[in-house]
Amino acid sequence: MKDPSYNVHRTMAMSICGMYGSGAISLFGFVDCKFRIFFPSKRPKSFLSKGVCAIVACAASAVFSDSVKDDYTQRNLELLASRGVELEEIVDIVDGLQRPYNPDMERKLCEEHVLGVLRKQQTFHAIQLAIKIDTAVEAEEFSKQYNYTVGQDEGLFGVDESVASAIPLLYGTIAITNFGYLDKAKPGVIAELDSNHEAGKCNTFIDDIVCGIAAAACGRLAHNNTPKYSKPLK
Repeated sequence: MKDPSYNVHRTMAMSICGMYGSGAISLFGFVDCKFRIFFPSKRPKSFLSKGVCAIVACAASAVFSDSVKDDYTQRNLELLASRGVELEEIVDIVDGLQRPYNPDMERKLCEEHVLGVLRKQQTFHAIQLAIKIDTAVEAEEFSKQYNYTVGQDEGLFGVDESVASAIPLLYGTIAITNFGYLDKAKPGVIAELDSNHEAGKCNTFIDDIVCGIAAAACGRLAHNNTPKYSKPLK
C-alpha cells in the first residue's frame, strides 16, 4: 500500500461514495488528499483510512441532500412522457428483471421502487440533460459531426451511458450490473426507443436513461429486501 500507484483501497471506498452521488465522490478526493490534516495520528494509506474518508464524504453529502425537500416524481414523469415513456413501461422492465428472484412479488412493489428513484433530484437532472441533448440533435443545434455521432448512437460514443449511469450509481454495484445488462438486452420500451429513428428522431440518451431508472429501481428493491443473513448478526 506504500506504492503510490496502489489504488484498490480507494476503489473499494469509492463504491460507498457512489451511493451518495458525484458530490460524495468529489468530497472523498478532497478528504483523502487532506487526510493527515483531519486525522494526524492515523495512517493515510490503510484500507481503514480510505473507509473513514468515504464515511466522512458520504455523511457530508447526506446532510446536504437532506436539505433538498422537493419531490421530483411528477416532473420526472412529465419529462419521460414527453419522449413517449410511461411509468408502466418502466415497471414492466423492473418486474421482468426481478420476477425470477421473487416469483410471489406484488407488481406494486416494482412501481413503488421506480417512483422512489424518480423522486430524487439527481434523477431529474440526468433526465433533463438527456432530453435536452436528444432534442438538440433533432433540431441540428450541434455541429454536423456531433449531430451525426449522437444521432446514429455510434458504438464508441459513451457519453449517453455516462449520464444515465449517474442514476443507478446511487444504488450500488448491483444496480450498475443491472444497468449493463439492460443496456445490452434492451427489453420492452428500451428497444422501441433504440430503434426509433423516424423523421430524424434521436433517442440516444433517453433509452439509456430508462435503463438507468429501471436498474436503479431493481437495486433499490434489492437493498430494501435483504435476506436474513445479509444483515449484521447480533
